[in-house]
Amino acid sequence: MLAAEPAVVQPLLARWFDDERPLPATPEATVATAAQALLHTHRRRGLDELTEVLVGCAHGRADELLGVLAEEEPSAVCRAVDRWAHDERPARRVAAVAYGLRAAPHVRTEADRELLRYAAEFLLGRSADSTLHGGALALLVRDPHTRAHHLPQALRHFAAGDPNSRRAPWPPRSPRTPNRSWRPSAPVCTDRTRARRSAPSPTWRPRPS
Repeated sequence: MLAAEPAVVQPLLARWFDDERPLPATPEATVATAAQALLHTHRRRGLDELTEVLVGCAHGRADELLGVLAEEEPSAVCRAVDRWAHDERPARRVAAVAYGLRAAPHVRTEADRELLRYAAEFLLGRSADSTLHGGALALLVRDPHTRAHHLPQALRHFAAGDPNSRRAPWPPRSPRTPNRSWRPSAPVCTDRTRARRSAPSPTWRPRPS
């Protein structure tokens, strides 16, 4: 049913994220982890629908799965970020920044970079979303098309201690600077640790098939 009607079945599986009963056949797994695994395995049937189901859950397991999708399916997450940035619900705009930053290191196509760029610029233009501006700037300084223009403002946010601005690669790379691997700063690790503590189990990763 999940493969045939993902939009119908995905929300039903997400309701099992709190169910910690062990599965009789595999006691090390629970109903909740099985739900995560099923959603991940059959994600290609309805990626856009799945991102919407997960962001609507506001659950630690949904966050875990969205984090995996940011790595494995960055195009789908970038599309979601573009939708959420223009959503009138504040929680969706917060999600746009959070998952845009998680997807950004895994983006490989110009189309995906454009989606993140336009979402960040839209949020930066909203004075009511000033708490999201640091994250929007962190996305824009990753983008070679917008880095130079937004770098001074991003540095001001960084110096002021904006935790989201610290999720950009510092110093931002340019064609004249050596290519170095970016590592998450302390605020990112803190965010991830907090998410793991709020989730029913350690960060879930899909098992190799």
